[in-house]
Amino acid sequence: FRWFSEAPVDVAVVEVGLLGRYDATNVADGQVAVITSIGGDHTDFAPGWEVAVTAEKAGIIGPDSTAVLGRLAPELVEVVRAEGPAQMV
Repeated sequence: FRWFSEAPVDVAVVEVGLLGRYDATNVADGQVAVITSIGGDHTDFAPGWEVAVTAEKAGIIGPDSTAVLGRLAPELVEVVRAEGPAQMV
């Protein structure tokens, strides 16, 4: 982030780590948040893991941001919608 603050960049792409909502990269105020897919990496596959992972990933969405979604099950889209993005694509 220091490099981005000192470099003349118009756009920066920042990949959020495992924790999503609680990841250190979530301090960035993104205008666009992209969730490409929901995978079972680092889960125990207990019932409801997809919703739990989606909720963490959706934590990167700010209230004024646009959420760009990959192919997600309808119930997972609703988890993202609950985060309150300005628009979803």
